[in-house]
Amino acid sequence: GVYVHPTAETPPNPWLNHPKRDVTTTDGGQLTLMNPAYMTRQLMTLFSEQYGVKGHITSLMLKNPINAPDEWEREALHQLQQGATHSVSQVSIIDSQRYLRLILPMFMEKGCLKCHADTGIPVGGIRGGISTAVPLLKHELVAEEALKGLRVAHGGIWLLGLALLIGGNNLYRRQKTVLMSTEGALANSQVRFAALTQSSPTGVFQTEPDGSCIFVNDQWCLLAGITPQQAHDDGWLQVIHPDDRANVFDAWQRTISEQRPFRLEYRFMRPDGKTTWVYGQSSIMQDANGKVIGHVGTVTDISEHKELEQTLRAAKELSDDANRAKSEFLATISHELRTPLNAVMGGAQLLDMTTLSHEQRDYLAMVNIGAKQELALVNDLLDLTAIEA
Repeated sequence: GVYVHPTAETPPNPWLNHPKRDVTTTDGGQLTLMNPAYMTRQLMTLFSEQYGVKGHITSLMLKNPINAPDEWEREALHQLQQGATHSVSQVSIIDSQRYLRLILPMFMEKGCLKCHADTGIPVGGIRGGISTAVPLLKHELVAEEALKGLRVAHGGIWLLGLALLIGGNNLYRRQKTVLMSTEGALANSQVRFAALTQSSPTGVFQTEPDGSCIFVNDQWCLLAGITPQQAHDDGWLQVIHPDDRANVFDAWQRTISEQRPFRLEYRFMRPDGKTTWVYGQSSIMQDANGKVIGHVGTVTDISEHKELEQTLRAAKELSDDANRAKSEFLATISHELRTPLNAVMGGAQLLDMTTLSHEQRDYLAMVNIGAKQELALVNDLLDLTAIEA
């Protein structure tokens, strides 16, 4: 361990059984010994406050009741002691949230016996474990966003299939005046098209080559709040949100004049005042000679997607702030803990080069072992934080 000035945040550890826990310096200053368990407890408290990561050192042979294992940790410690595994992990519910829990064993080393000899655990035995719990919410939000993208891709496939069906239907309509014998087949095709569009979970519309609306299905009317008759020709523009109407009109005119697909997110405002975010897209229909005969498209309700985007954007900003704070914290930890330890180890090496009694060399060996163990613990904690990131 290391000696520090006792404060309200670092009071003397009442659970530390060490003859030199509290010492007085030559100039009268008071120091108290912080062992690795004490420092780890403070670090884990900071991690929990700043990043939501929970953790502590725990054991089946307790000194400090604060380190008592919960039911899951107790079972994991029994598994580690039985040698069945090198680590134990599980997804659990803590305070109504999902966490990934992990516990790694802590082995008794020779230097540990100075404070923990009374436990009776031999060198090399398991004296406890380091337990951590990482919240999964932000990771699950990212996974949900990936699934949302997959749904949009499936919507594109649906639109392509729908465009092919409508194109076939119009081909039958144009051949009706020439091939009267196909009138029955064409009627059946129209019935199938009507059934397909009316059962579609998205709004469907069809226009003439000049862009005037000639058909909308029931789902489109449900989203817009108007009847098919009200939507015909340019009537559909009345349900576009006033803030989006000019942008949608300009984009639709470019689609007509440049004969290109239409892709745009905008809002419907129903006559009752309800606003719905939609994603509108359309494809050009052409006859066998490549002549444009109209446009067919879909309107999909993306209100939930928009709300998720806003939630994810806010979560990303919080995550970025947390990552920056963590980087600053790790830089401070690296400087505040490693620098003094390097000074202690360097001073011990210089002292080892001087003439010392046998007893003094034993004390010097204790200092070297403690400093190396402390440096290893700091490196392990920083590695654990890097894994979490």
